[in-house]
Amino acid sequence: MAFKRYDQKQTFLFPLSLEDFVGKGHPARTISEVVDTLDFSKFLEQYHVRGASSYDPWMMLKVLFYAYYNGKTSSREIANYLQSDTAFMYLAGMQRPDHRTICRFRTAHREGIEDAFRQIVVLCMALGMVGLGNVSFDGTKIKANASLRKTKDKDALDKRIKKLLDESEKKDREEDELYGEGTQYEVPPSLHDPKERRRRIQEELEKLKKAKDRLEKSGEKNTNLTDPEARLMKTGEGVKPAYNGQTAVDGKCQVILAAKLVDKGTDNAELIPMIELVEDITGRQPWVSTADSGYGGHDNLEYLEKRGLFALIPDVMYRVEKLGKAMYYPRSLFKYNEMEDSFICPEGKVLAHSGSTTYKGHKLESYRCKEKECQSCPKRAKCTDGEFRKISWNERDYLVTDMRKRLDTRLGETIYKERMSIVEPVYGEMKKNRRFHQFNLRGLTKTGIEFLLLCLTHNLKKIHNHLQEAVKALQTDRNPRGSSGACIS
Repeated sequence: MAFKRYDQKQTFLFPLSLEDFVGKGHPARTISEVVDTLDFSKFLEQYHVRGASSYDPWMMLKVLFYAYYNGKTSSREIANYLQSDTAFMYLAGMQRPDHRTICRFRTAHREGIEDAFRQIVVLCMALGMVGLGNVSFDGTKIKANASLRKTKDKDALDKRIKKLLDESEKKDREEDELYGEGTQYEVPPSLHDPKERRRRIQEELEKLKKAKDRLEKSGEKNTNLTDPEARLMKTGEGVKPAYNGQTAVDGKCQVILAAKLVDKGTDNAELIPMIELVEDITGRQPWVSTADSGYGGHDNLEYLEKRGLFALIPDVMYRVEKLGKAMYYPRSLFKYNEMEDSFICPEGKVLAHSGSTTYKGHKLESYRCKEKECQSCPKRAKCTDGEFRKISWNERDYLVTDMRKRLDTRLGETIYKERMSIVEPVYGEMKKNRRFHQFNLRGLTKTGIEFLLLCLTHNLKKIHNHLQEAVKALQTDRNPRGSSGACIS
């Protein structure tokens, strides 16, 4: 039987071309071409004339982008692929920066990577991939490079400090009893090198005391000893030290228009900065902004109203009430009587005005039902578990009412349903396809760079797929209209 010739030691008369390492439609080619179009002034600012020559930032960025594009985020892993993967070799021009160089480049060029992200969004706009029709805002929790065991509250820190001090004193007493005036070779192995042991204990004590100082100054309940900037958040794997990744995703081709990593577990305070970031990067306002109830609240709704921005953001109780799952009569069922300045409950009883206060600079009015009427009401169990039903009315509650009316329209329902298919697949692609479940780096600044690289390379995937679809359409029917709106996941 004849086989094709196989010889691992064969030599070549002429050297291979790097162009032969990857096919014509390979993602590495798209990444290389996109990076070649970028303005590198932000990167070049970090380099100095003196000193040893550095690796070309164009090359480093291509390698880094391609690695994150394929879910390879460890600097050691990237360094290994530079020696074994032809696409990496093609992008690096056969150069092999080690893992320390790759890691330093990644952490030293935050501004440059931010600028590259902006330029790539602008490129997506130029390719017709951004419509700014329905821009969806959402957050995702990503585990920090830290263990839950290393998250301590003040009491746990105090106990650990006391334990270390007690152990240190105990060891010192044992040394005095066993060691005396002799040499270290006359004591048990557990007591060898007492200076090194004291140094390690002192280092841990200093670390614990710094953590305690952080808690006292910040007023937070706990801190993580490995990554102090990580916070306990509810993730898909339970409560873990994590960060909160914020994105604004365009509805046309799922291009990420803005991205930001924060160390807060809630999304409420991030809507306004994210909307302004979208406008800053794209130079335009979204026609409609959609977000879940985590982005609700009077401050956000007031901001949207003052700026004349159209948005669809339900309040926390909106869906519960729509599904009829509210435990008690919701406040929306209580009708306001402007003449009497009172509310009428679903059973026809009056809740009279009972007082006023100020909350965050805004009036808060309180209303309550008469205690006897409440207790004798046959539907009391559906209304309250207290002595009487009471409700409050914020002077900005009309914003919530108006938003509910907007969501209840046929157009509002249709647009808001699109939100799930716009932003959720983006996080699914990051976590499932690229298997990114935990940051490699530590601290908000460095993990912020990693998150930006994830979002940037998501957009590169969209560009590559868009271009491939356009080429395919031209090859099949030579019809330019066939590629004008091409967007695939």
